[in-house]
Amino acid sequence: MDVELNQLTFQKMSYESAREISCWTYPSPYDIYSMDGSEELVQELVEGNYYVAYDSNQQLIGYFCYGHDARVPGGYKIGLYEDQSFVDVGLGLKPNLTGAGLGKSFLEKVLSYLHTLDYTSFRLVVLTTNKRAIIVYLKAGFVPKMVFSSPVNGKNMEFLFMESDKENLGL
Repeated sequence: MDVELNQLTFQKMSYESAREISCWTYPSPYDIYSMDGSEELVQELVEGNYYVAYDSNQQLIGYFCYGHDARVPGGYKIGLYEDQSFVDVGLGLKPNLTGAGLGKSFLEKVLSYLHTLDYTSFRLVVLTTNKRAIIVYLKAGFVPKMVFSSPVNGKNMEFLFMESDKENLGL
């Protein structure tokens, strides 16, 4: 699939987009990010701070969320979210687009969009096993702050907490 990230369009998550995204499945070792297609998940995507990204051909290529919806529950216990000067960000590319070198550009477009909403300092959490995403975040200017554990699907997983601001990101 040819994807052009120069002209992304972001829109609030619609029911139809949420239904499609809720069925995305990723290959191992990224299958932890696969979704279950449940109506509960669809409602969460529609009702939260979730947005979809379309390329210039109007193809759905990814999504992002921000604020409370981008937080990992285990981060509350260790005080990650006490500093309110940061906005939390989460994002995902369509499974067949991952590993194709689009991550940094997609991330930069998402952060530029959030910057237009007056957000200037960003924080995110990523599984330590997601080496591709960590490389993207480092190249984009995020700084690792700490590793912590949080349960995911009944299993304790390690997460890397990272943050940056518009100066580090070049926005």
